Amino acid sequence: MDVVGALKGQLQRAQLIPEDRSESLAFHYNPTSLRITKTSSWSSTPARGHQAAPKPEFVGTEARRLELTVLFDAFESDQDVAKAVEKLGTWACATEESFRANTPQPSLVRLHWGEQDYFPGYLKSVIANYSLFSAAGKPLRASVDLVLEETPDEAKAQNPTSGGLPDRRAVVVGAGDSLASLALAQYGDPNMWRALADANGIDDPTAVRPGTTLAVPPPAQARALAGVRRG
Repeated sequence: MDVVGALKGQLQRAQLIPEDRSESLAFHYNPTSLRITKTSSWSSTPARGHQAAPKPEFVGTEARRLELTVLFDAFESDQDVAKAVEKLGTWACATEESFRANTPQPSLVRLHWGEQDYFPGYLKSVIANYSLFSAAGKPLRASVDLVLEETPDEAKAQNPTSGGLPDRRAVVVGAGDSLASLALAQYGDPNMWRALADANGIDDPTAVRPGTTLAVPPPAQARALAGVRRG
């Protein structure tokens, strides 16, 4: 095999692979760049009468974000560009199984490219721009901007007393949040704070700091943990 043939044999297409190992989606062309963002939060309170700046206090980190632009082109092939974009849009929505279980969760996907696997996450944004069409109006080329946001590892933890957390929902505690306010936002009932405390091994509900990532049990499991009956 000549050098050109060897190089072609080594070329591997980047693709998105669902965590449940269902049908993957290979890109028609590999992306030319990837952008990974990781941010952290710090807080500082100015001290009255002090000229020096106060030392910042670490609050927590945000989930990583992977941004890339992919190109789907069917001008010289029989591939369906619209179906590829539709699949991406489907992955950005809640799965049918989680929706039926009243615990809406998006599909978790991972960018795989050759020997490189990136962190799993959900599609936070899918923006498709069609730029070429057939005489009948069929899309032949699409440039798609994707934003993949990391799924926190804490949501994967298993709780031995509750049978585990089957989904990967999580919430980050913000300034002014309490377990009761988070329970109200997640379940519509502040009394469900006990479920959040139990699922995350929290002994003192008043000591939860901003920036903490909490696993959120599904409603049925949360009611069992909190001892709350469905009205």
